[in-house]
This record gives sequence, C-alpha cells and structure tokens, in this order.
Amino acid sequence: MLSFITLFGAALVAANPLVLPGAGSGTAPDPSTIQITSVSASGNGCPQGSVSTELSPDRQVVTFGFDKFQTYIGPGTSVADRTKNCQLHLNLKYPGGFQFAVVSVY
Repeated sequence: MLSFITLFGAALVAANPLVLPGAGSGTAPDPSTIQITSVSASGNGCPQGSVSTELSPDRQVVTFGFDKFQTYIGPGTSVADRTKNCQLHLNLKYPGGFQFAVVSVY
C-alpha cells in the first residue's frame, strides 16, 4: 500500500510575517521567497529507503510517498507493532521576520 502526503510551502506552515519592533521599514517579508532546501524522513514507521520524495521545481511543494508505513492492532500484538512514527524533516530557506506553525497535512 502506497500512501502520499503533499506538503505545500505556504499551506504546510502558516508563514505569518512577524515584524519585529525596530526592524526597519515595517514591511512584511514576501512569502513567495520561502524555499524548501532539503527533505528527509526518519522513524520506525518509515524504514530507510521506504519514503519517496518529490520536490517541485519552485521548491514550494514537497510530496512524500510511504510504502512501508504499517501498524497493527489486536490481541498479542507487541507495542513495537502497535506504535509507529515517521518524522518529516524540512530544511527551509526564508528571509527574517517569519514564524512557522504546522497547520494541516493531507
């Protein structure tokens, strides 16, 4: 079973311009200047080589494909089989004055 998650630079993170006191002109940075520089995944739910990534040419959107993320339930199932995680790591290039928060993933 192959699952996909697509992360949009501006949709994944709420790129809220934060104008700091004394930061100069008071103009907000341009959100289109945010770029994803690299992506990776780690965790017991996504063994090495089991996550595919595709980064858009403008470096604003990344799509992750998972082909081994499985968890199990039921009597006699070990904790290791019931509990899985996969951490997605994004390195971003962005101008100063931004704060980020994960809003949603689908």
